[in-house]
Amino acid sequence: MWAARSQRLPLSVECTGELVAASLESGDRTAQISVYSLAVIRFVNGHVDKAQGGVFARSVASVAAEIGIPDWIIDIRHEATHKCLPCRDRLRMAAEYALRWLEEKYWKPQSQCLENAEQKVENCLAGYVELQRRLDGMREEGKKTNKTEITLLVEQISSLSQYELSLLPTKLVSCLEVTSFSFPMWKPLLIQLNKNKPHVLAHLIHVLCQNYSSKFQLRQNIISFVESIISEDLFGVPCKDQHTLYVDTLLNSQNDHQTRRLSSIFLNHCTDHVTGKYAKLRDLLNIHHLPKTSPTCTPTPHDISKQIEDLRSVIKNLESKSTSTRSAETSRFVECD
Repeated sequence: MWAARSQRLPLSVECTGELVAASLESGDRTAQISVYSLAVIRFVNGHVDKAQGGVFARSVASVAAEIGIPDWIIDIRHEATHKCLPCRDRLRMAAEYALRWLEEKYWKPQSQCLENAEQKVENCLAGYVELQRRLDGMREEGKKTNKTEITLLVEQISSLSQYELSLLPTKLVSCLEVTSFSFPMWKPLLIQLNKNKPHVLAHLIHVLCQNYSSKFQLRQNIISFVESIISEDLFGVPCKDQHTLYVDTLLNSQNDHQTRRLSSIFLNHCTDHVTGKYAKLRDLLNIHHLPKTSPTCTPTPHDISKQIEDLRSVIKNLESKSTSTRSAETSRFVECD
């Protein structure tokens, strides 16, 4: 799965996969020896070549000693490369040692890096909230505030690494809950993300939609927050696939008045780009949310009946991973109100 996402994997990841595959090899003895031999050779050669430095190449044994690979592993690699293949038991021992070496030298440091990245993102957002609250307090006291601090912090957050930015939306949703989804507080950061990292903002909206069903008491806050993002034109150029993904995420989880309202917001934002079943769904949602106080806007019973019939046909053709599940969820949609 990892290899399918990228044509270039880290050496240690490839070696781990090859060594694990060798340990799971269920063929005859000869096949197991061949697979083990290739995995051990790849492990030693790859890491020794990577550690080579200087103008002149050094011996495999000397470089291996520097990076913590013992001599007996080098001997097995030498036999497998230049002589008869070693026995299966020796190769299995070498593979097990190599996996432990990879765990200590690569996987544990990687795990620590990921934990540090999460902590860094959390610290940045906590610092942002603290600074904004301090500035709000100064404004309430009538003191003059300096926007330089918040500008620098926003730039720092938007310049996080690619992995750290991938964590930002989930961590940000947690902070939004703490701050009651105060849009003015988060507007400077959202503006910067829209300017430099629009994909992060799109991911944030998706995470909000995913959290929508489990945060019943916060739904109105989420809707207001999304409306503010769109009204402030922070959502960039409307993308049909992106918006319909949000709608699918919402309607697959819940089907109530607030969910339909948020779905309507997304579909109307990219109204010129929505076609087919989603255009029909948008039209019905718009009729459902028309102001009841305007006689000129109130649809006639015939119009509503026609739209409901149109929706029934839309529901039958909605594509989803589970047709029966989607049909069950959306069939309740027309029966509400």
